[in-house]
Amino acid sequence: MKICVYNLRDDEKKYFRFWEKELSVELVVSEEDPSDDNLEIVSGCEGVSVLGQTYIGSDLMDNWKSLGVKYLSTRTIGYDHIDIEYARKIGLRVCNVRYSPNGVADFTIMLMLDVLDVARSLGYMSFASDLFITKENMASCNKNEIVFITTGSQGEPMAELSQMAYGEYPWLNVCKDDLIIFSSIPVPGNEKSVARTISLLERQGATIIQQDMHVSGHACIEELKLIYSLVHPQYAIPAHGDFRHRSAGAKIAKKMGIPSENIFMIDNGDVLSISESNPGKIIDHIDFNEIFVDGRVVGDVGDSILTERHALADSGVVIIQISLERRSGRILYGPEIITKGLLYEVQSESVIRGIRDTAMRTLTGLSQKPTVSEIKNVLKTAVSEYISHTLGRNPIIIALVDYISI
Repeated sequence: MKICVYNLRDDEKKYFRFWEKELSVELVVSEEDPSDDNLEIVSGCEGVSVLGQTYIGSDLMDNWKSLGVKYLSTRTIGYDHIDIEYARKIGLRVCNVRYSPNGVADFTIMLMLDVLDVARSLGYMSFASDLFITKENMASCNKNEIVFITTGSQGEPMAELSQMAYGEYPWLNVCKDDLIIFSSIPVPGNEKSVARTISLLERQGATIIQQDMHVSGHACIEELKLIYSLVHPQYAIPAHGDFRHRSAGAKIAKKMGIPSENIFMIDNGDVLSISESNPGKIIDHIDFNEIFVDGRVVGDVGDSILTERHALADSGVVIIQISLERRSGRILYGPEIITKGLLYEVQSESVIRGIRDTAMRTLTGLSQKPTVSEIKNVLKTAVSEYISHTLGRNPIIIALVDYISI
């Protein structure tokens, strides 16, 4: 397979060359932006990989398609720079290179191995050049000679360690007497997922070491003091962590000579203005809420919809169907009662009979020629009171009422 890679950055080159060898693909590499002026490099390629700095529109995709391109990959978060609908229309398959906490962790491991190589070449570390092996070389090594560096110490569901815990990792299984070391402690909120991952790994016979193995990714007090002494900042904005962590950071900044008025404990939504002519100050606050994504709808999911969904999940729904003769008001059909998610089979017959009797009594007590809206309201009120008294539940009540002319 031949792939054209646009906008290849220096930090990506090594990995693309590695993948070219591992996956036996041919790469055509360009540091230019994709455009109609360099279509010749795409000729013969089945795939094109791009970054997000250039918009990929219909004309460019048409040209690529005519040259035999079947796949388009973006190495940027999201698809805002690609006309996705048009790509689908012409049958161009679009994918996003994995970019997630797991993807970042994978990339970090690659960088860490690079650091080890540099440290070895500079004489800071000493180890054999063949210390690191590929999965293809595993079969030639004894099991007790191999250490895997992997992701998933926070129980992330798509991380490699979690896949191993569930037996879903493609080329590695956890075996009895394997030793797994968590070099971290659970981030607050991740305790359940971490505990579940550990339990699944232990069920497969692994031995877990977690306590006292944490390697912090955050600076300690003395390291923060060193940064302040080197940089001599005019302002300090303690960021990351809960308020107590940021408050501790503010105290360190104050000890290092930053005036209290130049230390800002800002919250999400605060707008801080800093300029050469004016002292820093919070000038505004932007109100924000969670953005709900519902299928293809983003941000327009109202409170009423969420309330109804909670009610449906909690107590179910009752539907009452009635048809009335328009002139006389007599009942032609119903009341037909349908319930979903409300009743157990053993109680359904008696409760449905009670709902139907309640609806009939309510209709009998109405004035002459009530409107459809009036009928719906009184039916909902009466049936809701009956179900609440009988079952202690508050389902959504839907009344379907219509007048029929005969």
